[in-house]
Amino acid sequence: MTTSSSSSTLASRSRVWQHPFVNVFKLAGVDTWRDCIREGDVSAIMDRVIGKKALLIQGNVPAANYVAIPRSSRTDSLGLTGRFIYLELQLDPRKYFVVHIDIVTKDKFTTRVSISNLFKKSSSGNNSGVRIPGRGSGVQLPFVVNSTRWTVLAVDLGAIVSPYTRAPYECIKAIQLCANMAVRNVFTSDEKYNLRTLPRDMCLSHAVDPTAHYDFAWLPAEPKDAHAAVPPPVPTPPGAGKQSRESALATAMYDDVANVGSGGSPARPATAPTSRRRDDAAPLPSPAAINKTRTVSRDSENRVKVVRHFGAETAFRKPIGAKVTSYEQVLQIPGEGGREQQVAAMTPRARKAPELLPDPIMELHAVVGFSGELSNALTWSPHAGPEKEMVFPCGNNVVANRSDGTGQRFFVGHSAPVIGIAFSNDGSLMATAQEGKASVLRVWDFATGDCLSILNAHAGGLCCVDVSPDARALLAVGFDGHGKQLIVVWDISGLRSGHRAEVVVKHATDYHVRRAKFSPFEEDRLMTCGRDSIRIYRLKNGQLRGCSVNLGEHRTSKASTHGLAPGLMKEELTQNIFTDLAYEAGYGLTELDERHVFVSTVSGSVFQCNYGRRQLECVYNLHHGAINSIVVNEGFVVTGSDDKFLRVWPVDFSDFFLEAEHESPVTSVSVSADGLQIAIGTESGSVGMLDIPTHQYTTLMRSHIDSVRDVAADPMRPEFCTVSADGSIRVWSLRTCEQLYEFDAPSESVHSVAYHPSEYVIACGFDGGVVRVFSIATTALIQELRQHRGAVEQVAFTPDGTLLLTFGSEGNLCVYDTTQSYLPIKYLSTNTAGRGAAMAVSNDGTLLAALGPNATSVLLFHLPALTPHSRIELASGGSASACHIDFSADGSEVLVSTSARTLERYSTSTGRCVGKLTSIHGTDCFAFAPDPAGQLVVTGGDDKWLKVWDMKTHAFQSFIGHTDGVTKVVVADEGRKAITITHSEAVYVWNLRGAEASVVLPDRSAAEVPTERGGSQSTGGMEPGAASPLRRSVDDGATTAVASAPAWDGEEENEERGSSSPEGSDLAYSTLGMQSLEMAVGYNGSTLGDNVVWHPGTGMYAYSSKNLVVVEDLASRSQMVLWRHVASVSCLALSTDARVLASASSATELDVGCAPIYLWSCDSGRCQASLEFHQGGVAALAFAPGNQVLCSLPRDAVDSTVVIWDLHTATIRALGKTASLMTHIAWRSPHEFATSGESTCLLWSLPVAGGQLSCMPLNVGADSPEEAEPTPKLVALTYGFATNELYVCDSDGSIWCHDCTMARPSRLCGCLPVGAGDITRIASRGNVLVLGTSDGALYRFHAGAGGTYYLHGATRVDGCVNALALSASGDEGVVGTSASTVWYADTVQETVVPLTAGFTHAVQSVSPGEGTSMLAIATRSGVSTWDANGWYRLLKFEVGPDSPAECTCAAMQPGGSACVGGFTDGSLHFFSTERGAVEGVSNVHSASVVAAVYSPEGGEVLSASIAGELAVTNATSHTAVPFLPELSDGDRLDALAVAARPHGSSMAAAAFSRKLEVFGTPWADSPGTAGAHVMTYRCPEAVRGSHPESAVASTSSGGAACCAFVASVAGGTSIVAYSAPVMAPGSIVLLDFRQRRAVHRLSVDIGPLYSISASRDGRRLAVSGGGGTVAVADRDDDYRFTALGRMPTLRDGSGVASLLFDATSSALIAASGTNLQVFRMRE
Repeated sequence: MTTSSSSSTLASRSRVWQHPFVNVFKLAGVDTWRDCIREGDVSAIMDRVIGKKALLIQGNVPAANYVAIPRSSRTDSLGLTGRFIYLELQLDPRKYFVVHIDIVTKDKFTTRVSISNLFKKSSSGNNSGVRIPGRGSGVQLPFVVNSTRWTVLAVDLGAIVSPYTRAPYECIKAIQLCANMAVRNVFTSDEKYNLRTLPRDMCLSHAVDPTAHYDFAWLPAEPKDAHAAVPPPVPTPPGAGKQSRESALATAMYDDVANVGSGGSPARPATAPTSRRRDDAAPLPSPAAINKTRTVSRDSENRVKVVRHFGAETAFRKPIGAKVTSYEQVLQIPGEGGREQQVAAMTPRARKAPELLPDPIMELHAVVGFSGELSNALTWSPHAGPEKEMVFPCGNNVVANRSDGTGQRFFVGHSAPVIGIAFSNDGSLMATAQEGKASVLRVWDFATGDCLSILNAHAGGLCCVDVSPDARALLAVGFDGHGKQLIVVWDISGLRSGHRAEVVVKHATDYHVRRAKFSPFEEDRLMTCGRDSIRIYRLKNGQLRGCSVNLGEHRTSKASTHGLAPGLMKEELTQNIFTDLAYEAGYGLTELDERHVFVSTVSGSVFQCNYGRRQLECVYNLHHGAINSIVVNEGFVVTGSDDKFLRVWPVDFSDFFLEAEHESPVTSVSVSADGLQIAIGTESGSVGMLDIPTHQYTTLMRSHIDSVRDVAADPMRPEFCTVSADGSIRVWSLRTCEQLYEFDAPSESVHSVAYHPSEYVIACGFDGGVVRVFSIATTALIQELRQHRGAVEQVAFTPDGTLLLTFGSEGNLCVYDTTQSYLPIKYLSTNTAGRGAAMAVSNDGTLLAALGPNATSVLLFHLPALTPHSRIELASGGSASACHIDFSADGSEVLVSTSARTLERYSTSTGRCVGKLTSIHGTDCFAFAPDPAGQLVVTGGDDKWLKVWDMKTHAFQSFIGHTDGVTKVVVADEGRKAITITHSEAVYVWNLRGAEASVVLPDRSAAEVPTERGGSQSTGGMEPGAASPLRRSVDDGATTAVASAPAWDGEEENEERGSSSPEGSDLAYSTLGMQSLEMAVGYNGSTLGDNVVWHPGTGMYAYSSKNLVVVEDLASRSQMVLWRHVASVSCLALSTDARVLASASSATELDVGCAPIYLWSCDSGRCQASLEFHQGGVAALAFAPGNQVLCSLPRDAVDSTVVIWDLHTATIRALGKTASLMTHIAWRSPHEFATSGESTCLLWSLPVAGGQLSCMPLNVGADSPEEAEPTPKLVALTYGFATNELYVCDSDGSIWCHDCTMARPSRLCGCLPVGAGDITRIASRGNVLVLGTSDGALYRFHAGAGGTYYLHGATRVDGCVNALALSASGDEGVVGTSASTVWYADTVQETVVPLTAGFTHAVQSVSPGEGTSMLAIATRSGVSTWDANGWYRLLKFEVGPDSPAECTCAAMQPGGSACVGGFTDGSLHFFSTERGAVEGVSNVHSASVVAAVYSPEGGEVLSASIAGELAVTNATSHTAVPFLPELSDGDRLDALAVAARPHGSSMAAAAFSRKLEVFGTPWADSPGTAGAHVMTYRCPEAVRGSHPESAVASTSSGGAACCAFVASVAGGTSIVAYSAPVMAPGSIVLLDFRQRRAVHRLSVDIGPLYSISASRDGRRLAVSGGGGTVAVADRDDDYRFTALGRMPTLRDGSGVASLLFDATSSALIAASGTNLQVFRMRE
């Protein structure tokens, strides 16, 4: 939002961000009411007609029922410049509505436009506005409502105000929607739309013909002079075959004319932006326009008409790809004779560079450093509690360090070191001042980190800053242009409302000022202290008038020179030099004469002055050195001195009661707002905290006190090491930035450092030419080497750790053998003395790059011999010299930064320049580092900027925050962190999101797909680099270049795609009242794809659970649940570095139009990209070695296309068509892979430089005679681990081997034993083959003589092996089976351990046990018991496979020693959980059991059947007796509930289809209540005459009757919630059985209900409907269901069978199908 005073700048500001449209609800945060207000009867609903969220405004009085945007229209303005406003409304012709739109014209005049059906049409009969006389400026527009259909009301604001104002329309200031309407959203735009041309985000629904369902109206009339949007392409139905899809690919084209109008419509102005949102599909013209000849023409202004062609449109409006051939976006334009001409787009839009995502790709994680040389630089934020922060400067930055150590916040923007920080009393404002000439101050909103104002009134020399206690004024002291000290006061009271800070007074003083503070005792008073001066000033009438405090006999200091601060001038020894002042903070002091001010001095004394009388009262000698900082609290005084002591005194200074000695002078002290902690800053850069109650001292930060010269990251641990000119070597934690170790060399200066790759050892180079090797663990010196005559400027270990290389300033390079006690073995003179060190070792340790003898060359040497390899001459030419060198991640390239400000890439094999980044920095770049993935490079320059570049597309992002030029960049933690150092003492640690990096091209157009050639031998592929349909993830919260769906009207996408729900709602996961999906229980054992992956190095494994992807850690068993799929996940693939996880859908997802493949970050769990091509599901996924490409296979035989994805750009790299369906993939190298189907095995080749994807068939099996049996099917394949052999298995159990390097037939190398099941999976590791079979066996084969494999053992699991992931040795693995179990298997010991257990049949019910964490879960096959603490299965009781009965319900005995299951044949089966056996069976009922409940003691079971029968069964003898037979009247019984907390007597409720019966339980403890009938509630719908047959019909078609006891507010249980199918769908009645009446009726719009659950504390009520719909109500909100939504994982329409709150009421357990989800409730 912008203030109205700034509306004049809005029109001149670039409008690009508002095009093509603006979502007003999203801009104002309507979903969280962030910048809007609601009054009266306003609620959020889910409209079933459009299937999206809407606002329902009810009430007939517009002034009392409305939504206003923005929150304050008097001070704020929307500033929306769109000419048209589109209101999406549903109106009632019988009721009145009003819409007010406040608009601003160019002359800054505000006009209100009101639209309503209250107004009458003008005499002309049209909808033109009517001027409102006598009431200021306003226009009334009548609008007649003719139907109740959803309507898009388009208002031409420019045409409305033009007849009544001389100035044209400028912008919209405010919008108010009043009375009797439903509003889906409001948009503004300069484009003229209709129902067919509305963009996707503006569409009410995605129907093919929206005119049949919705209305569209213009006010006052449809404009003729506006640019009309082009209609989007008509979607092809999902059922359309491949022929129709290819037809669309071949014919879909679009003309986009830059800066030139088309047809007969006027051209848009050249300045009008024409960019399109990246996730919007390119619209198509009419069929007639497709055949028009396209030419390149020029208009009268000689502007080039650039025609851009889009080919390859999919049936769902997603362009398949765009080939971008240059930075300038060269476009392909057909010329004469079918030839193509290349015309470079000359518009700025076409020249826009690619964008690097995510944005930002890097953020500052921590700063290690504190400007301890400054006095009073450390302060607490004025907030008490755990959220309080310690604020201090570090160079140009201000750091807010959380007291609990959870992280830091940063205030970045100063251009010079910060010297002062001050807060307002409430902590809302923070002021900071910087040193240097033209010093500036910044005022910040401390909570948000926003800079509110930048102030400058001094020529330099700022020494202090302060904010008045009421946050109205700001004070700063510095020098003016004449060298006199200048006191300046600003009025900052209006900063928060958008006003500027105004200078109130400037006062030049001859009195020295070192510290100045506002007085807390009087308004407009301030106090200063300095050299021999303590003064009090009064601000009045724009002037400062001062009065000095009478120091009396102490006007000159009598202190001796002992203990004075170093550097004190001799002539100053007779003067009092005051350093700091503090006001008394005691309570009960009302008179000014009773108040005191304490002023500290360099002599170690504190002067106590009477504030009211302006007199000195007392002098206290407290320290033997200068007191740098003093703080006064209500009960004590804290002082910090140069004598290194911190002391805490009583207010009378009788004696200190706390003392802490430090290793260096104490320069800053501060007391927290609650008075419990003291923050201490020292001159050595350490920050500590003293806890007053416990007297415990904690060091929060240590830092260097001189410039940091080098930094190195530990390759094995999350640690890094820095060396400094202060002579210290420090080891830090990369996670917390805590100092772990310190090595000191006080007489020497350390210059360089390097970590050993495998040992906990560092090597350090010193200025004296010495190299020392230290053991970090023992802090011992291992070796001391002296081979250099000058400073050792660089040290490096080879990757295997066998060699140490050192480079000296004299230009010599030395190589040491670490295996021989660091014996020097090679010495090389490079003749580069005086030009700095520049050497690098390749990642494979075979090459060394060093600076050449002249500055324009780089030499490559072989290691360890140091023999020359090649010489690289810089391509920059001229006088450009090399600044820094390094190798790429794969070692194939050398990267060189030059003095020409370029970063150049050279091939190590040819020495040629293969790429160049130009103008990387404004100054020289001496620091850069590539990330391990080889995609990004981080550069730092002397211009203080840090940049992240994509090395292929040259897209980049820039970052500020450094105090000086960057001297070293290190990428650590597998590319997740970056560490930078400068010429200062600070170390910067950044979070680098390199694993999520991707590039969005500035203009995504489609490329044609080459046609298939040569059958299966040679297939057409997409052009390399062609963009695929790609959706970027929007759940990371980062601002990306790809526009996401609006938060409000995108509720459908939130629901279907798993986005977060709006803030502020009571529902946190999707639209449920949950904070997070805490746990998913279940595994898709029925899928045929590889849906289990494992990375032995990290212990991470992942599996699919319906349409969820669950990532678990084997060590901690912690889960991360990834949800974005709508259909079940068919297969998974994990990159070799375990950083990226790919998941694919098993079927087409309607909202996407295909079966998407999602790429996830294994660290953050964020979805990085969506790959969309396959129509009928994905059968297999596999990453290629190097993780640069991904192969996917279709599940649908109609579309048997092999797709190769380029993961760098998330585009289709090549396509391959096969004659039959392929089901398995195996990669041999980054450019070779094999696929197999039932009858075919194909070997594929992917050219490195692009081109066609070719394949050749492989003949598997022996040549068969003519009368031989049919050829067996191929069922699995894999490449030998690090070999050239391909192993293929067939359905006969044979293993065939093919040598890819030799042209010979495949040979039989092994077979399964007789009687074994069919082979389903195969994996190879070295000389070991592991085969999984359909009968649950893992067979381990070892290679023998002649390459034959022999069986060495078998390991058994509980079902068909559907997924198999092995370790590098093949000795262990993770296996997924058809029994929905994931196992850890040791194939050597032949043992298995269950990791994840699931359900093979749908879950019927979930029942907890009192006094235990055990649960009883019923599925069709039986009962299983689970431990809810770790969610692992304990026991599983199943009936025989021949039994026709199915389990319908279960109950757990209190204490967990037994459980019972109810079955469809009316029997109860009792199970002992202690013995794991069946105890007995009781045939209790004649019909299916619907519920069973144990008594509190566990001795009896109350059960109910669907026929309405109730029975009580003894849990020991299993004898049963009928119970209350009179309750059954032939009505169907669906649910039974027993009060969890008895109130006087234990009650039960039986929910029938037309009534509810409440009665005393058989074990009720009150006399006469056991079995007593309490009340009957009959549904009014049934009583009013609905016939029994109609009731039965509604019961069978709708939900089930359900009930639950609800704890009352007082804690007892007298309320029961009940719903029945004869009631209105979604109706719930709350009955008080003590009052025997209904006390509340609830309604939830989710259709027929299936289950109800109440939390034990009675706070929440959860209900579920069909299709997985769930709603949650809160008692504090009168049980009103304020938000609805679907359970995110339930998309199969099966409904939620069971809902259950846990014993603590903090989690909700939901069961649907074969899955359980546990959601943590929002507190």
